[in-house]
Amino acid sequence: MKKIIIILSIIGVIACTLVVSFYLFIISGAFSIFMSNPPKPEITYGEFPFSLEYEIDGVNYRIEDTIVCEFDGFKSFGAAGKYRKWKTYLKSGNEYVTLLDLTSSNEINEYGHIMKELYFYYGNAEYYMGDEISHMQRDAQSFDEICYKCQRNDGGISHSAYSAENAYEKYKIKLIKWEC
Repeated sequence: MKKIIIILSIIGVIACTLVVSFYLFIISGAFSIFMSNPPKPEITYGEFPFSLEYEIDGVNYRIEDTIVCEFDGFKSFGAAGKYRKWKTYLKSGNEYVTLLDLTSSNEINEYGHIMKELYFYYGNAEYYMGDEISHMQRDAQSFDEICYKCQRNDGGISHSAYSAENAYEKYKIKLIKWEC
């Protein structure tokens, strides 16, 4: 009887260990290391010249630059599998298409955060390069909003957007034309 209890205990421990290990392996996405990479894209580099026209307080402005998109390898996304990575940046070296620099204004928004700039979001490489297997595709922002960057109380940077109406009311800014 004692031998049967010991054998059953050992079988129980092994079964529990296998079940827990399998569960953690699936949930953690560790199995994705055994998955193959998606195919490398045929086109791995692209440049997309653009022009943006906007108005601030009745004065028209125009920004011209080039969006650069580069294939940057593969990345594991845990249980979601592997995907293609892309780099997106502006040829000018600017981080954003800045419409209005607010850093010297020390303006505080309705959430108590320090406003840094209003900008136009130009989209990402997955969109421009037509990476249809990516779940991260994002086109340029619509003219229904104006994006902004602010600094939170903890020092971190956040991004959000005003509706076009609110941005015009607050900053007299409006987007006119985007060509890419």
